[in-house]
Amino acid sequence: MTTVRTVTVLGAGTMGHGIAHAAAASGFETRLFDVAEGPLANARAQVEAIFKKAVELGKTSTAEADAGLARLQTTTD
Repeated sequence: MTTVRTVTVLGAGTMGHGIAHAAAASGFETRLFDVAEGPLANARAQVEAIFKKAVELGKTSTAEADAGLARLQTTTD
């Protein structure tokens, strides 16, 4: 059986940031791909905001949020 360790999300648009957040928060190394830097920067900011809100609401710790963000990489390549 193959174990999934890395998730790649194609597209940083409407749903991409949410899928990337869910994967990174679940412990997967996560790559978020888009053809342009602008959508990637926006998606990264949205993921950071989701983690920040989760910390504020007590749903996750700061350490877990930081670890989730560390698992997220964005790329145009």
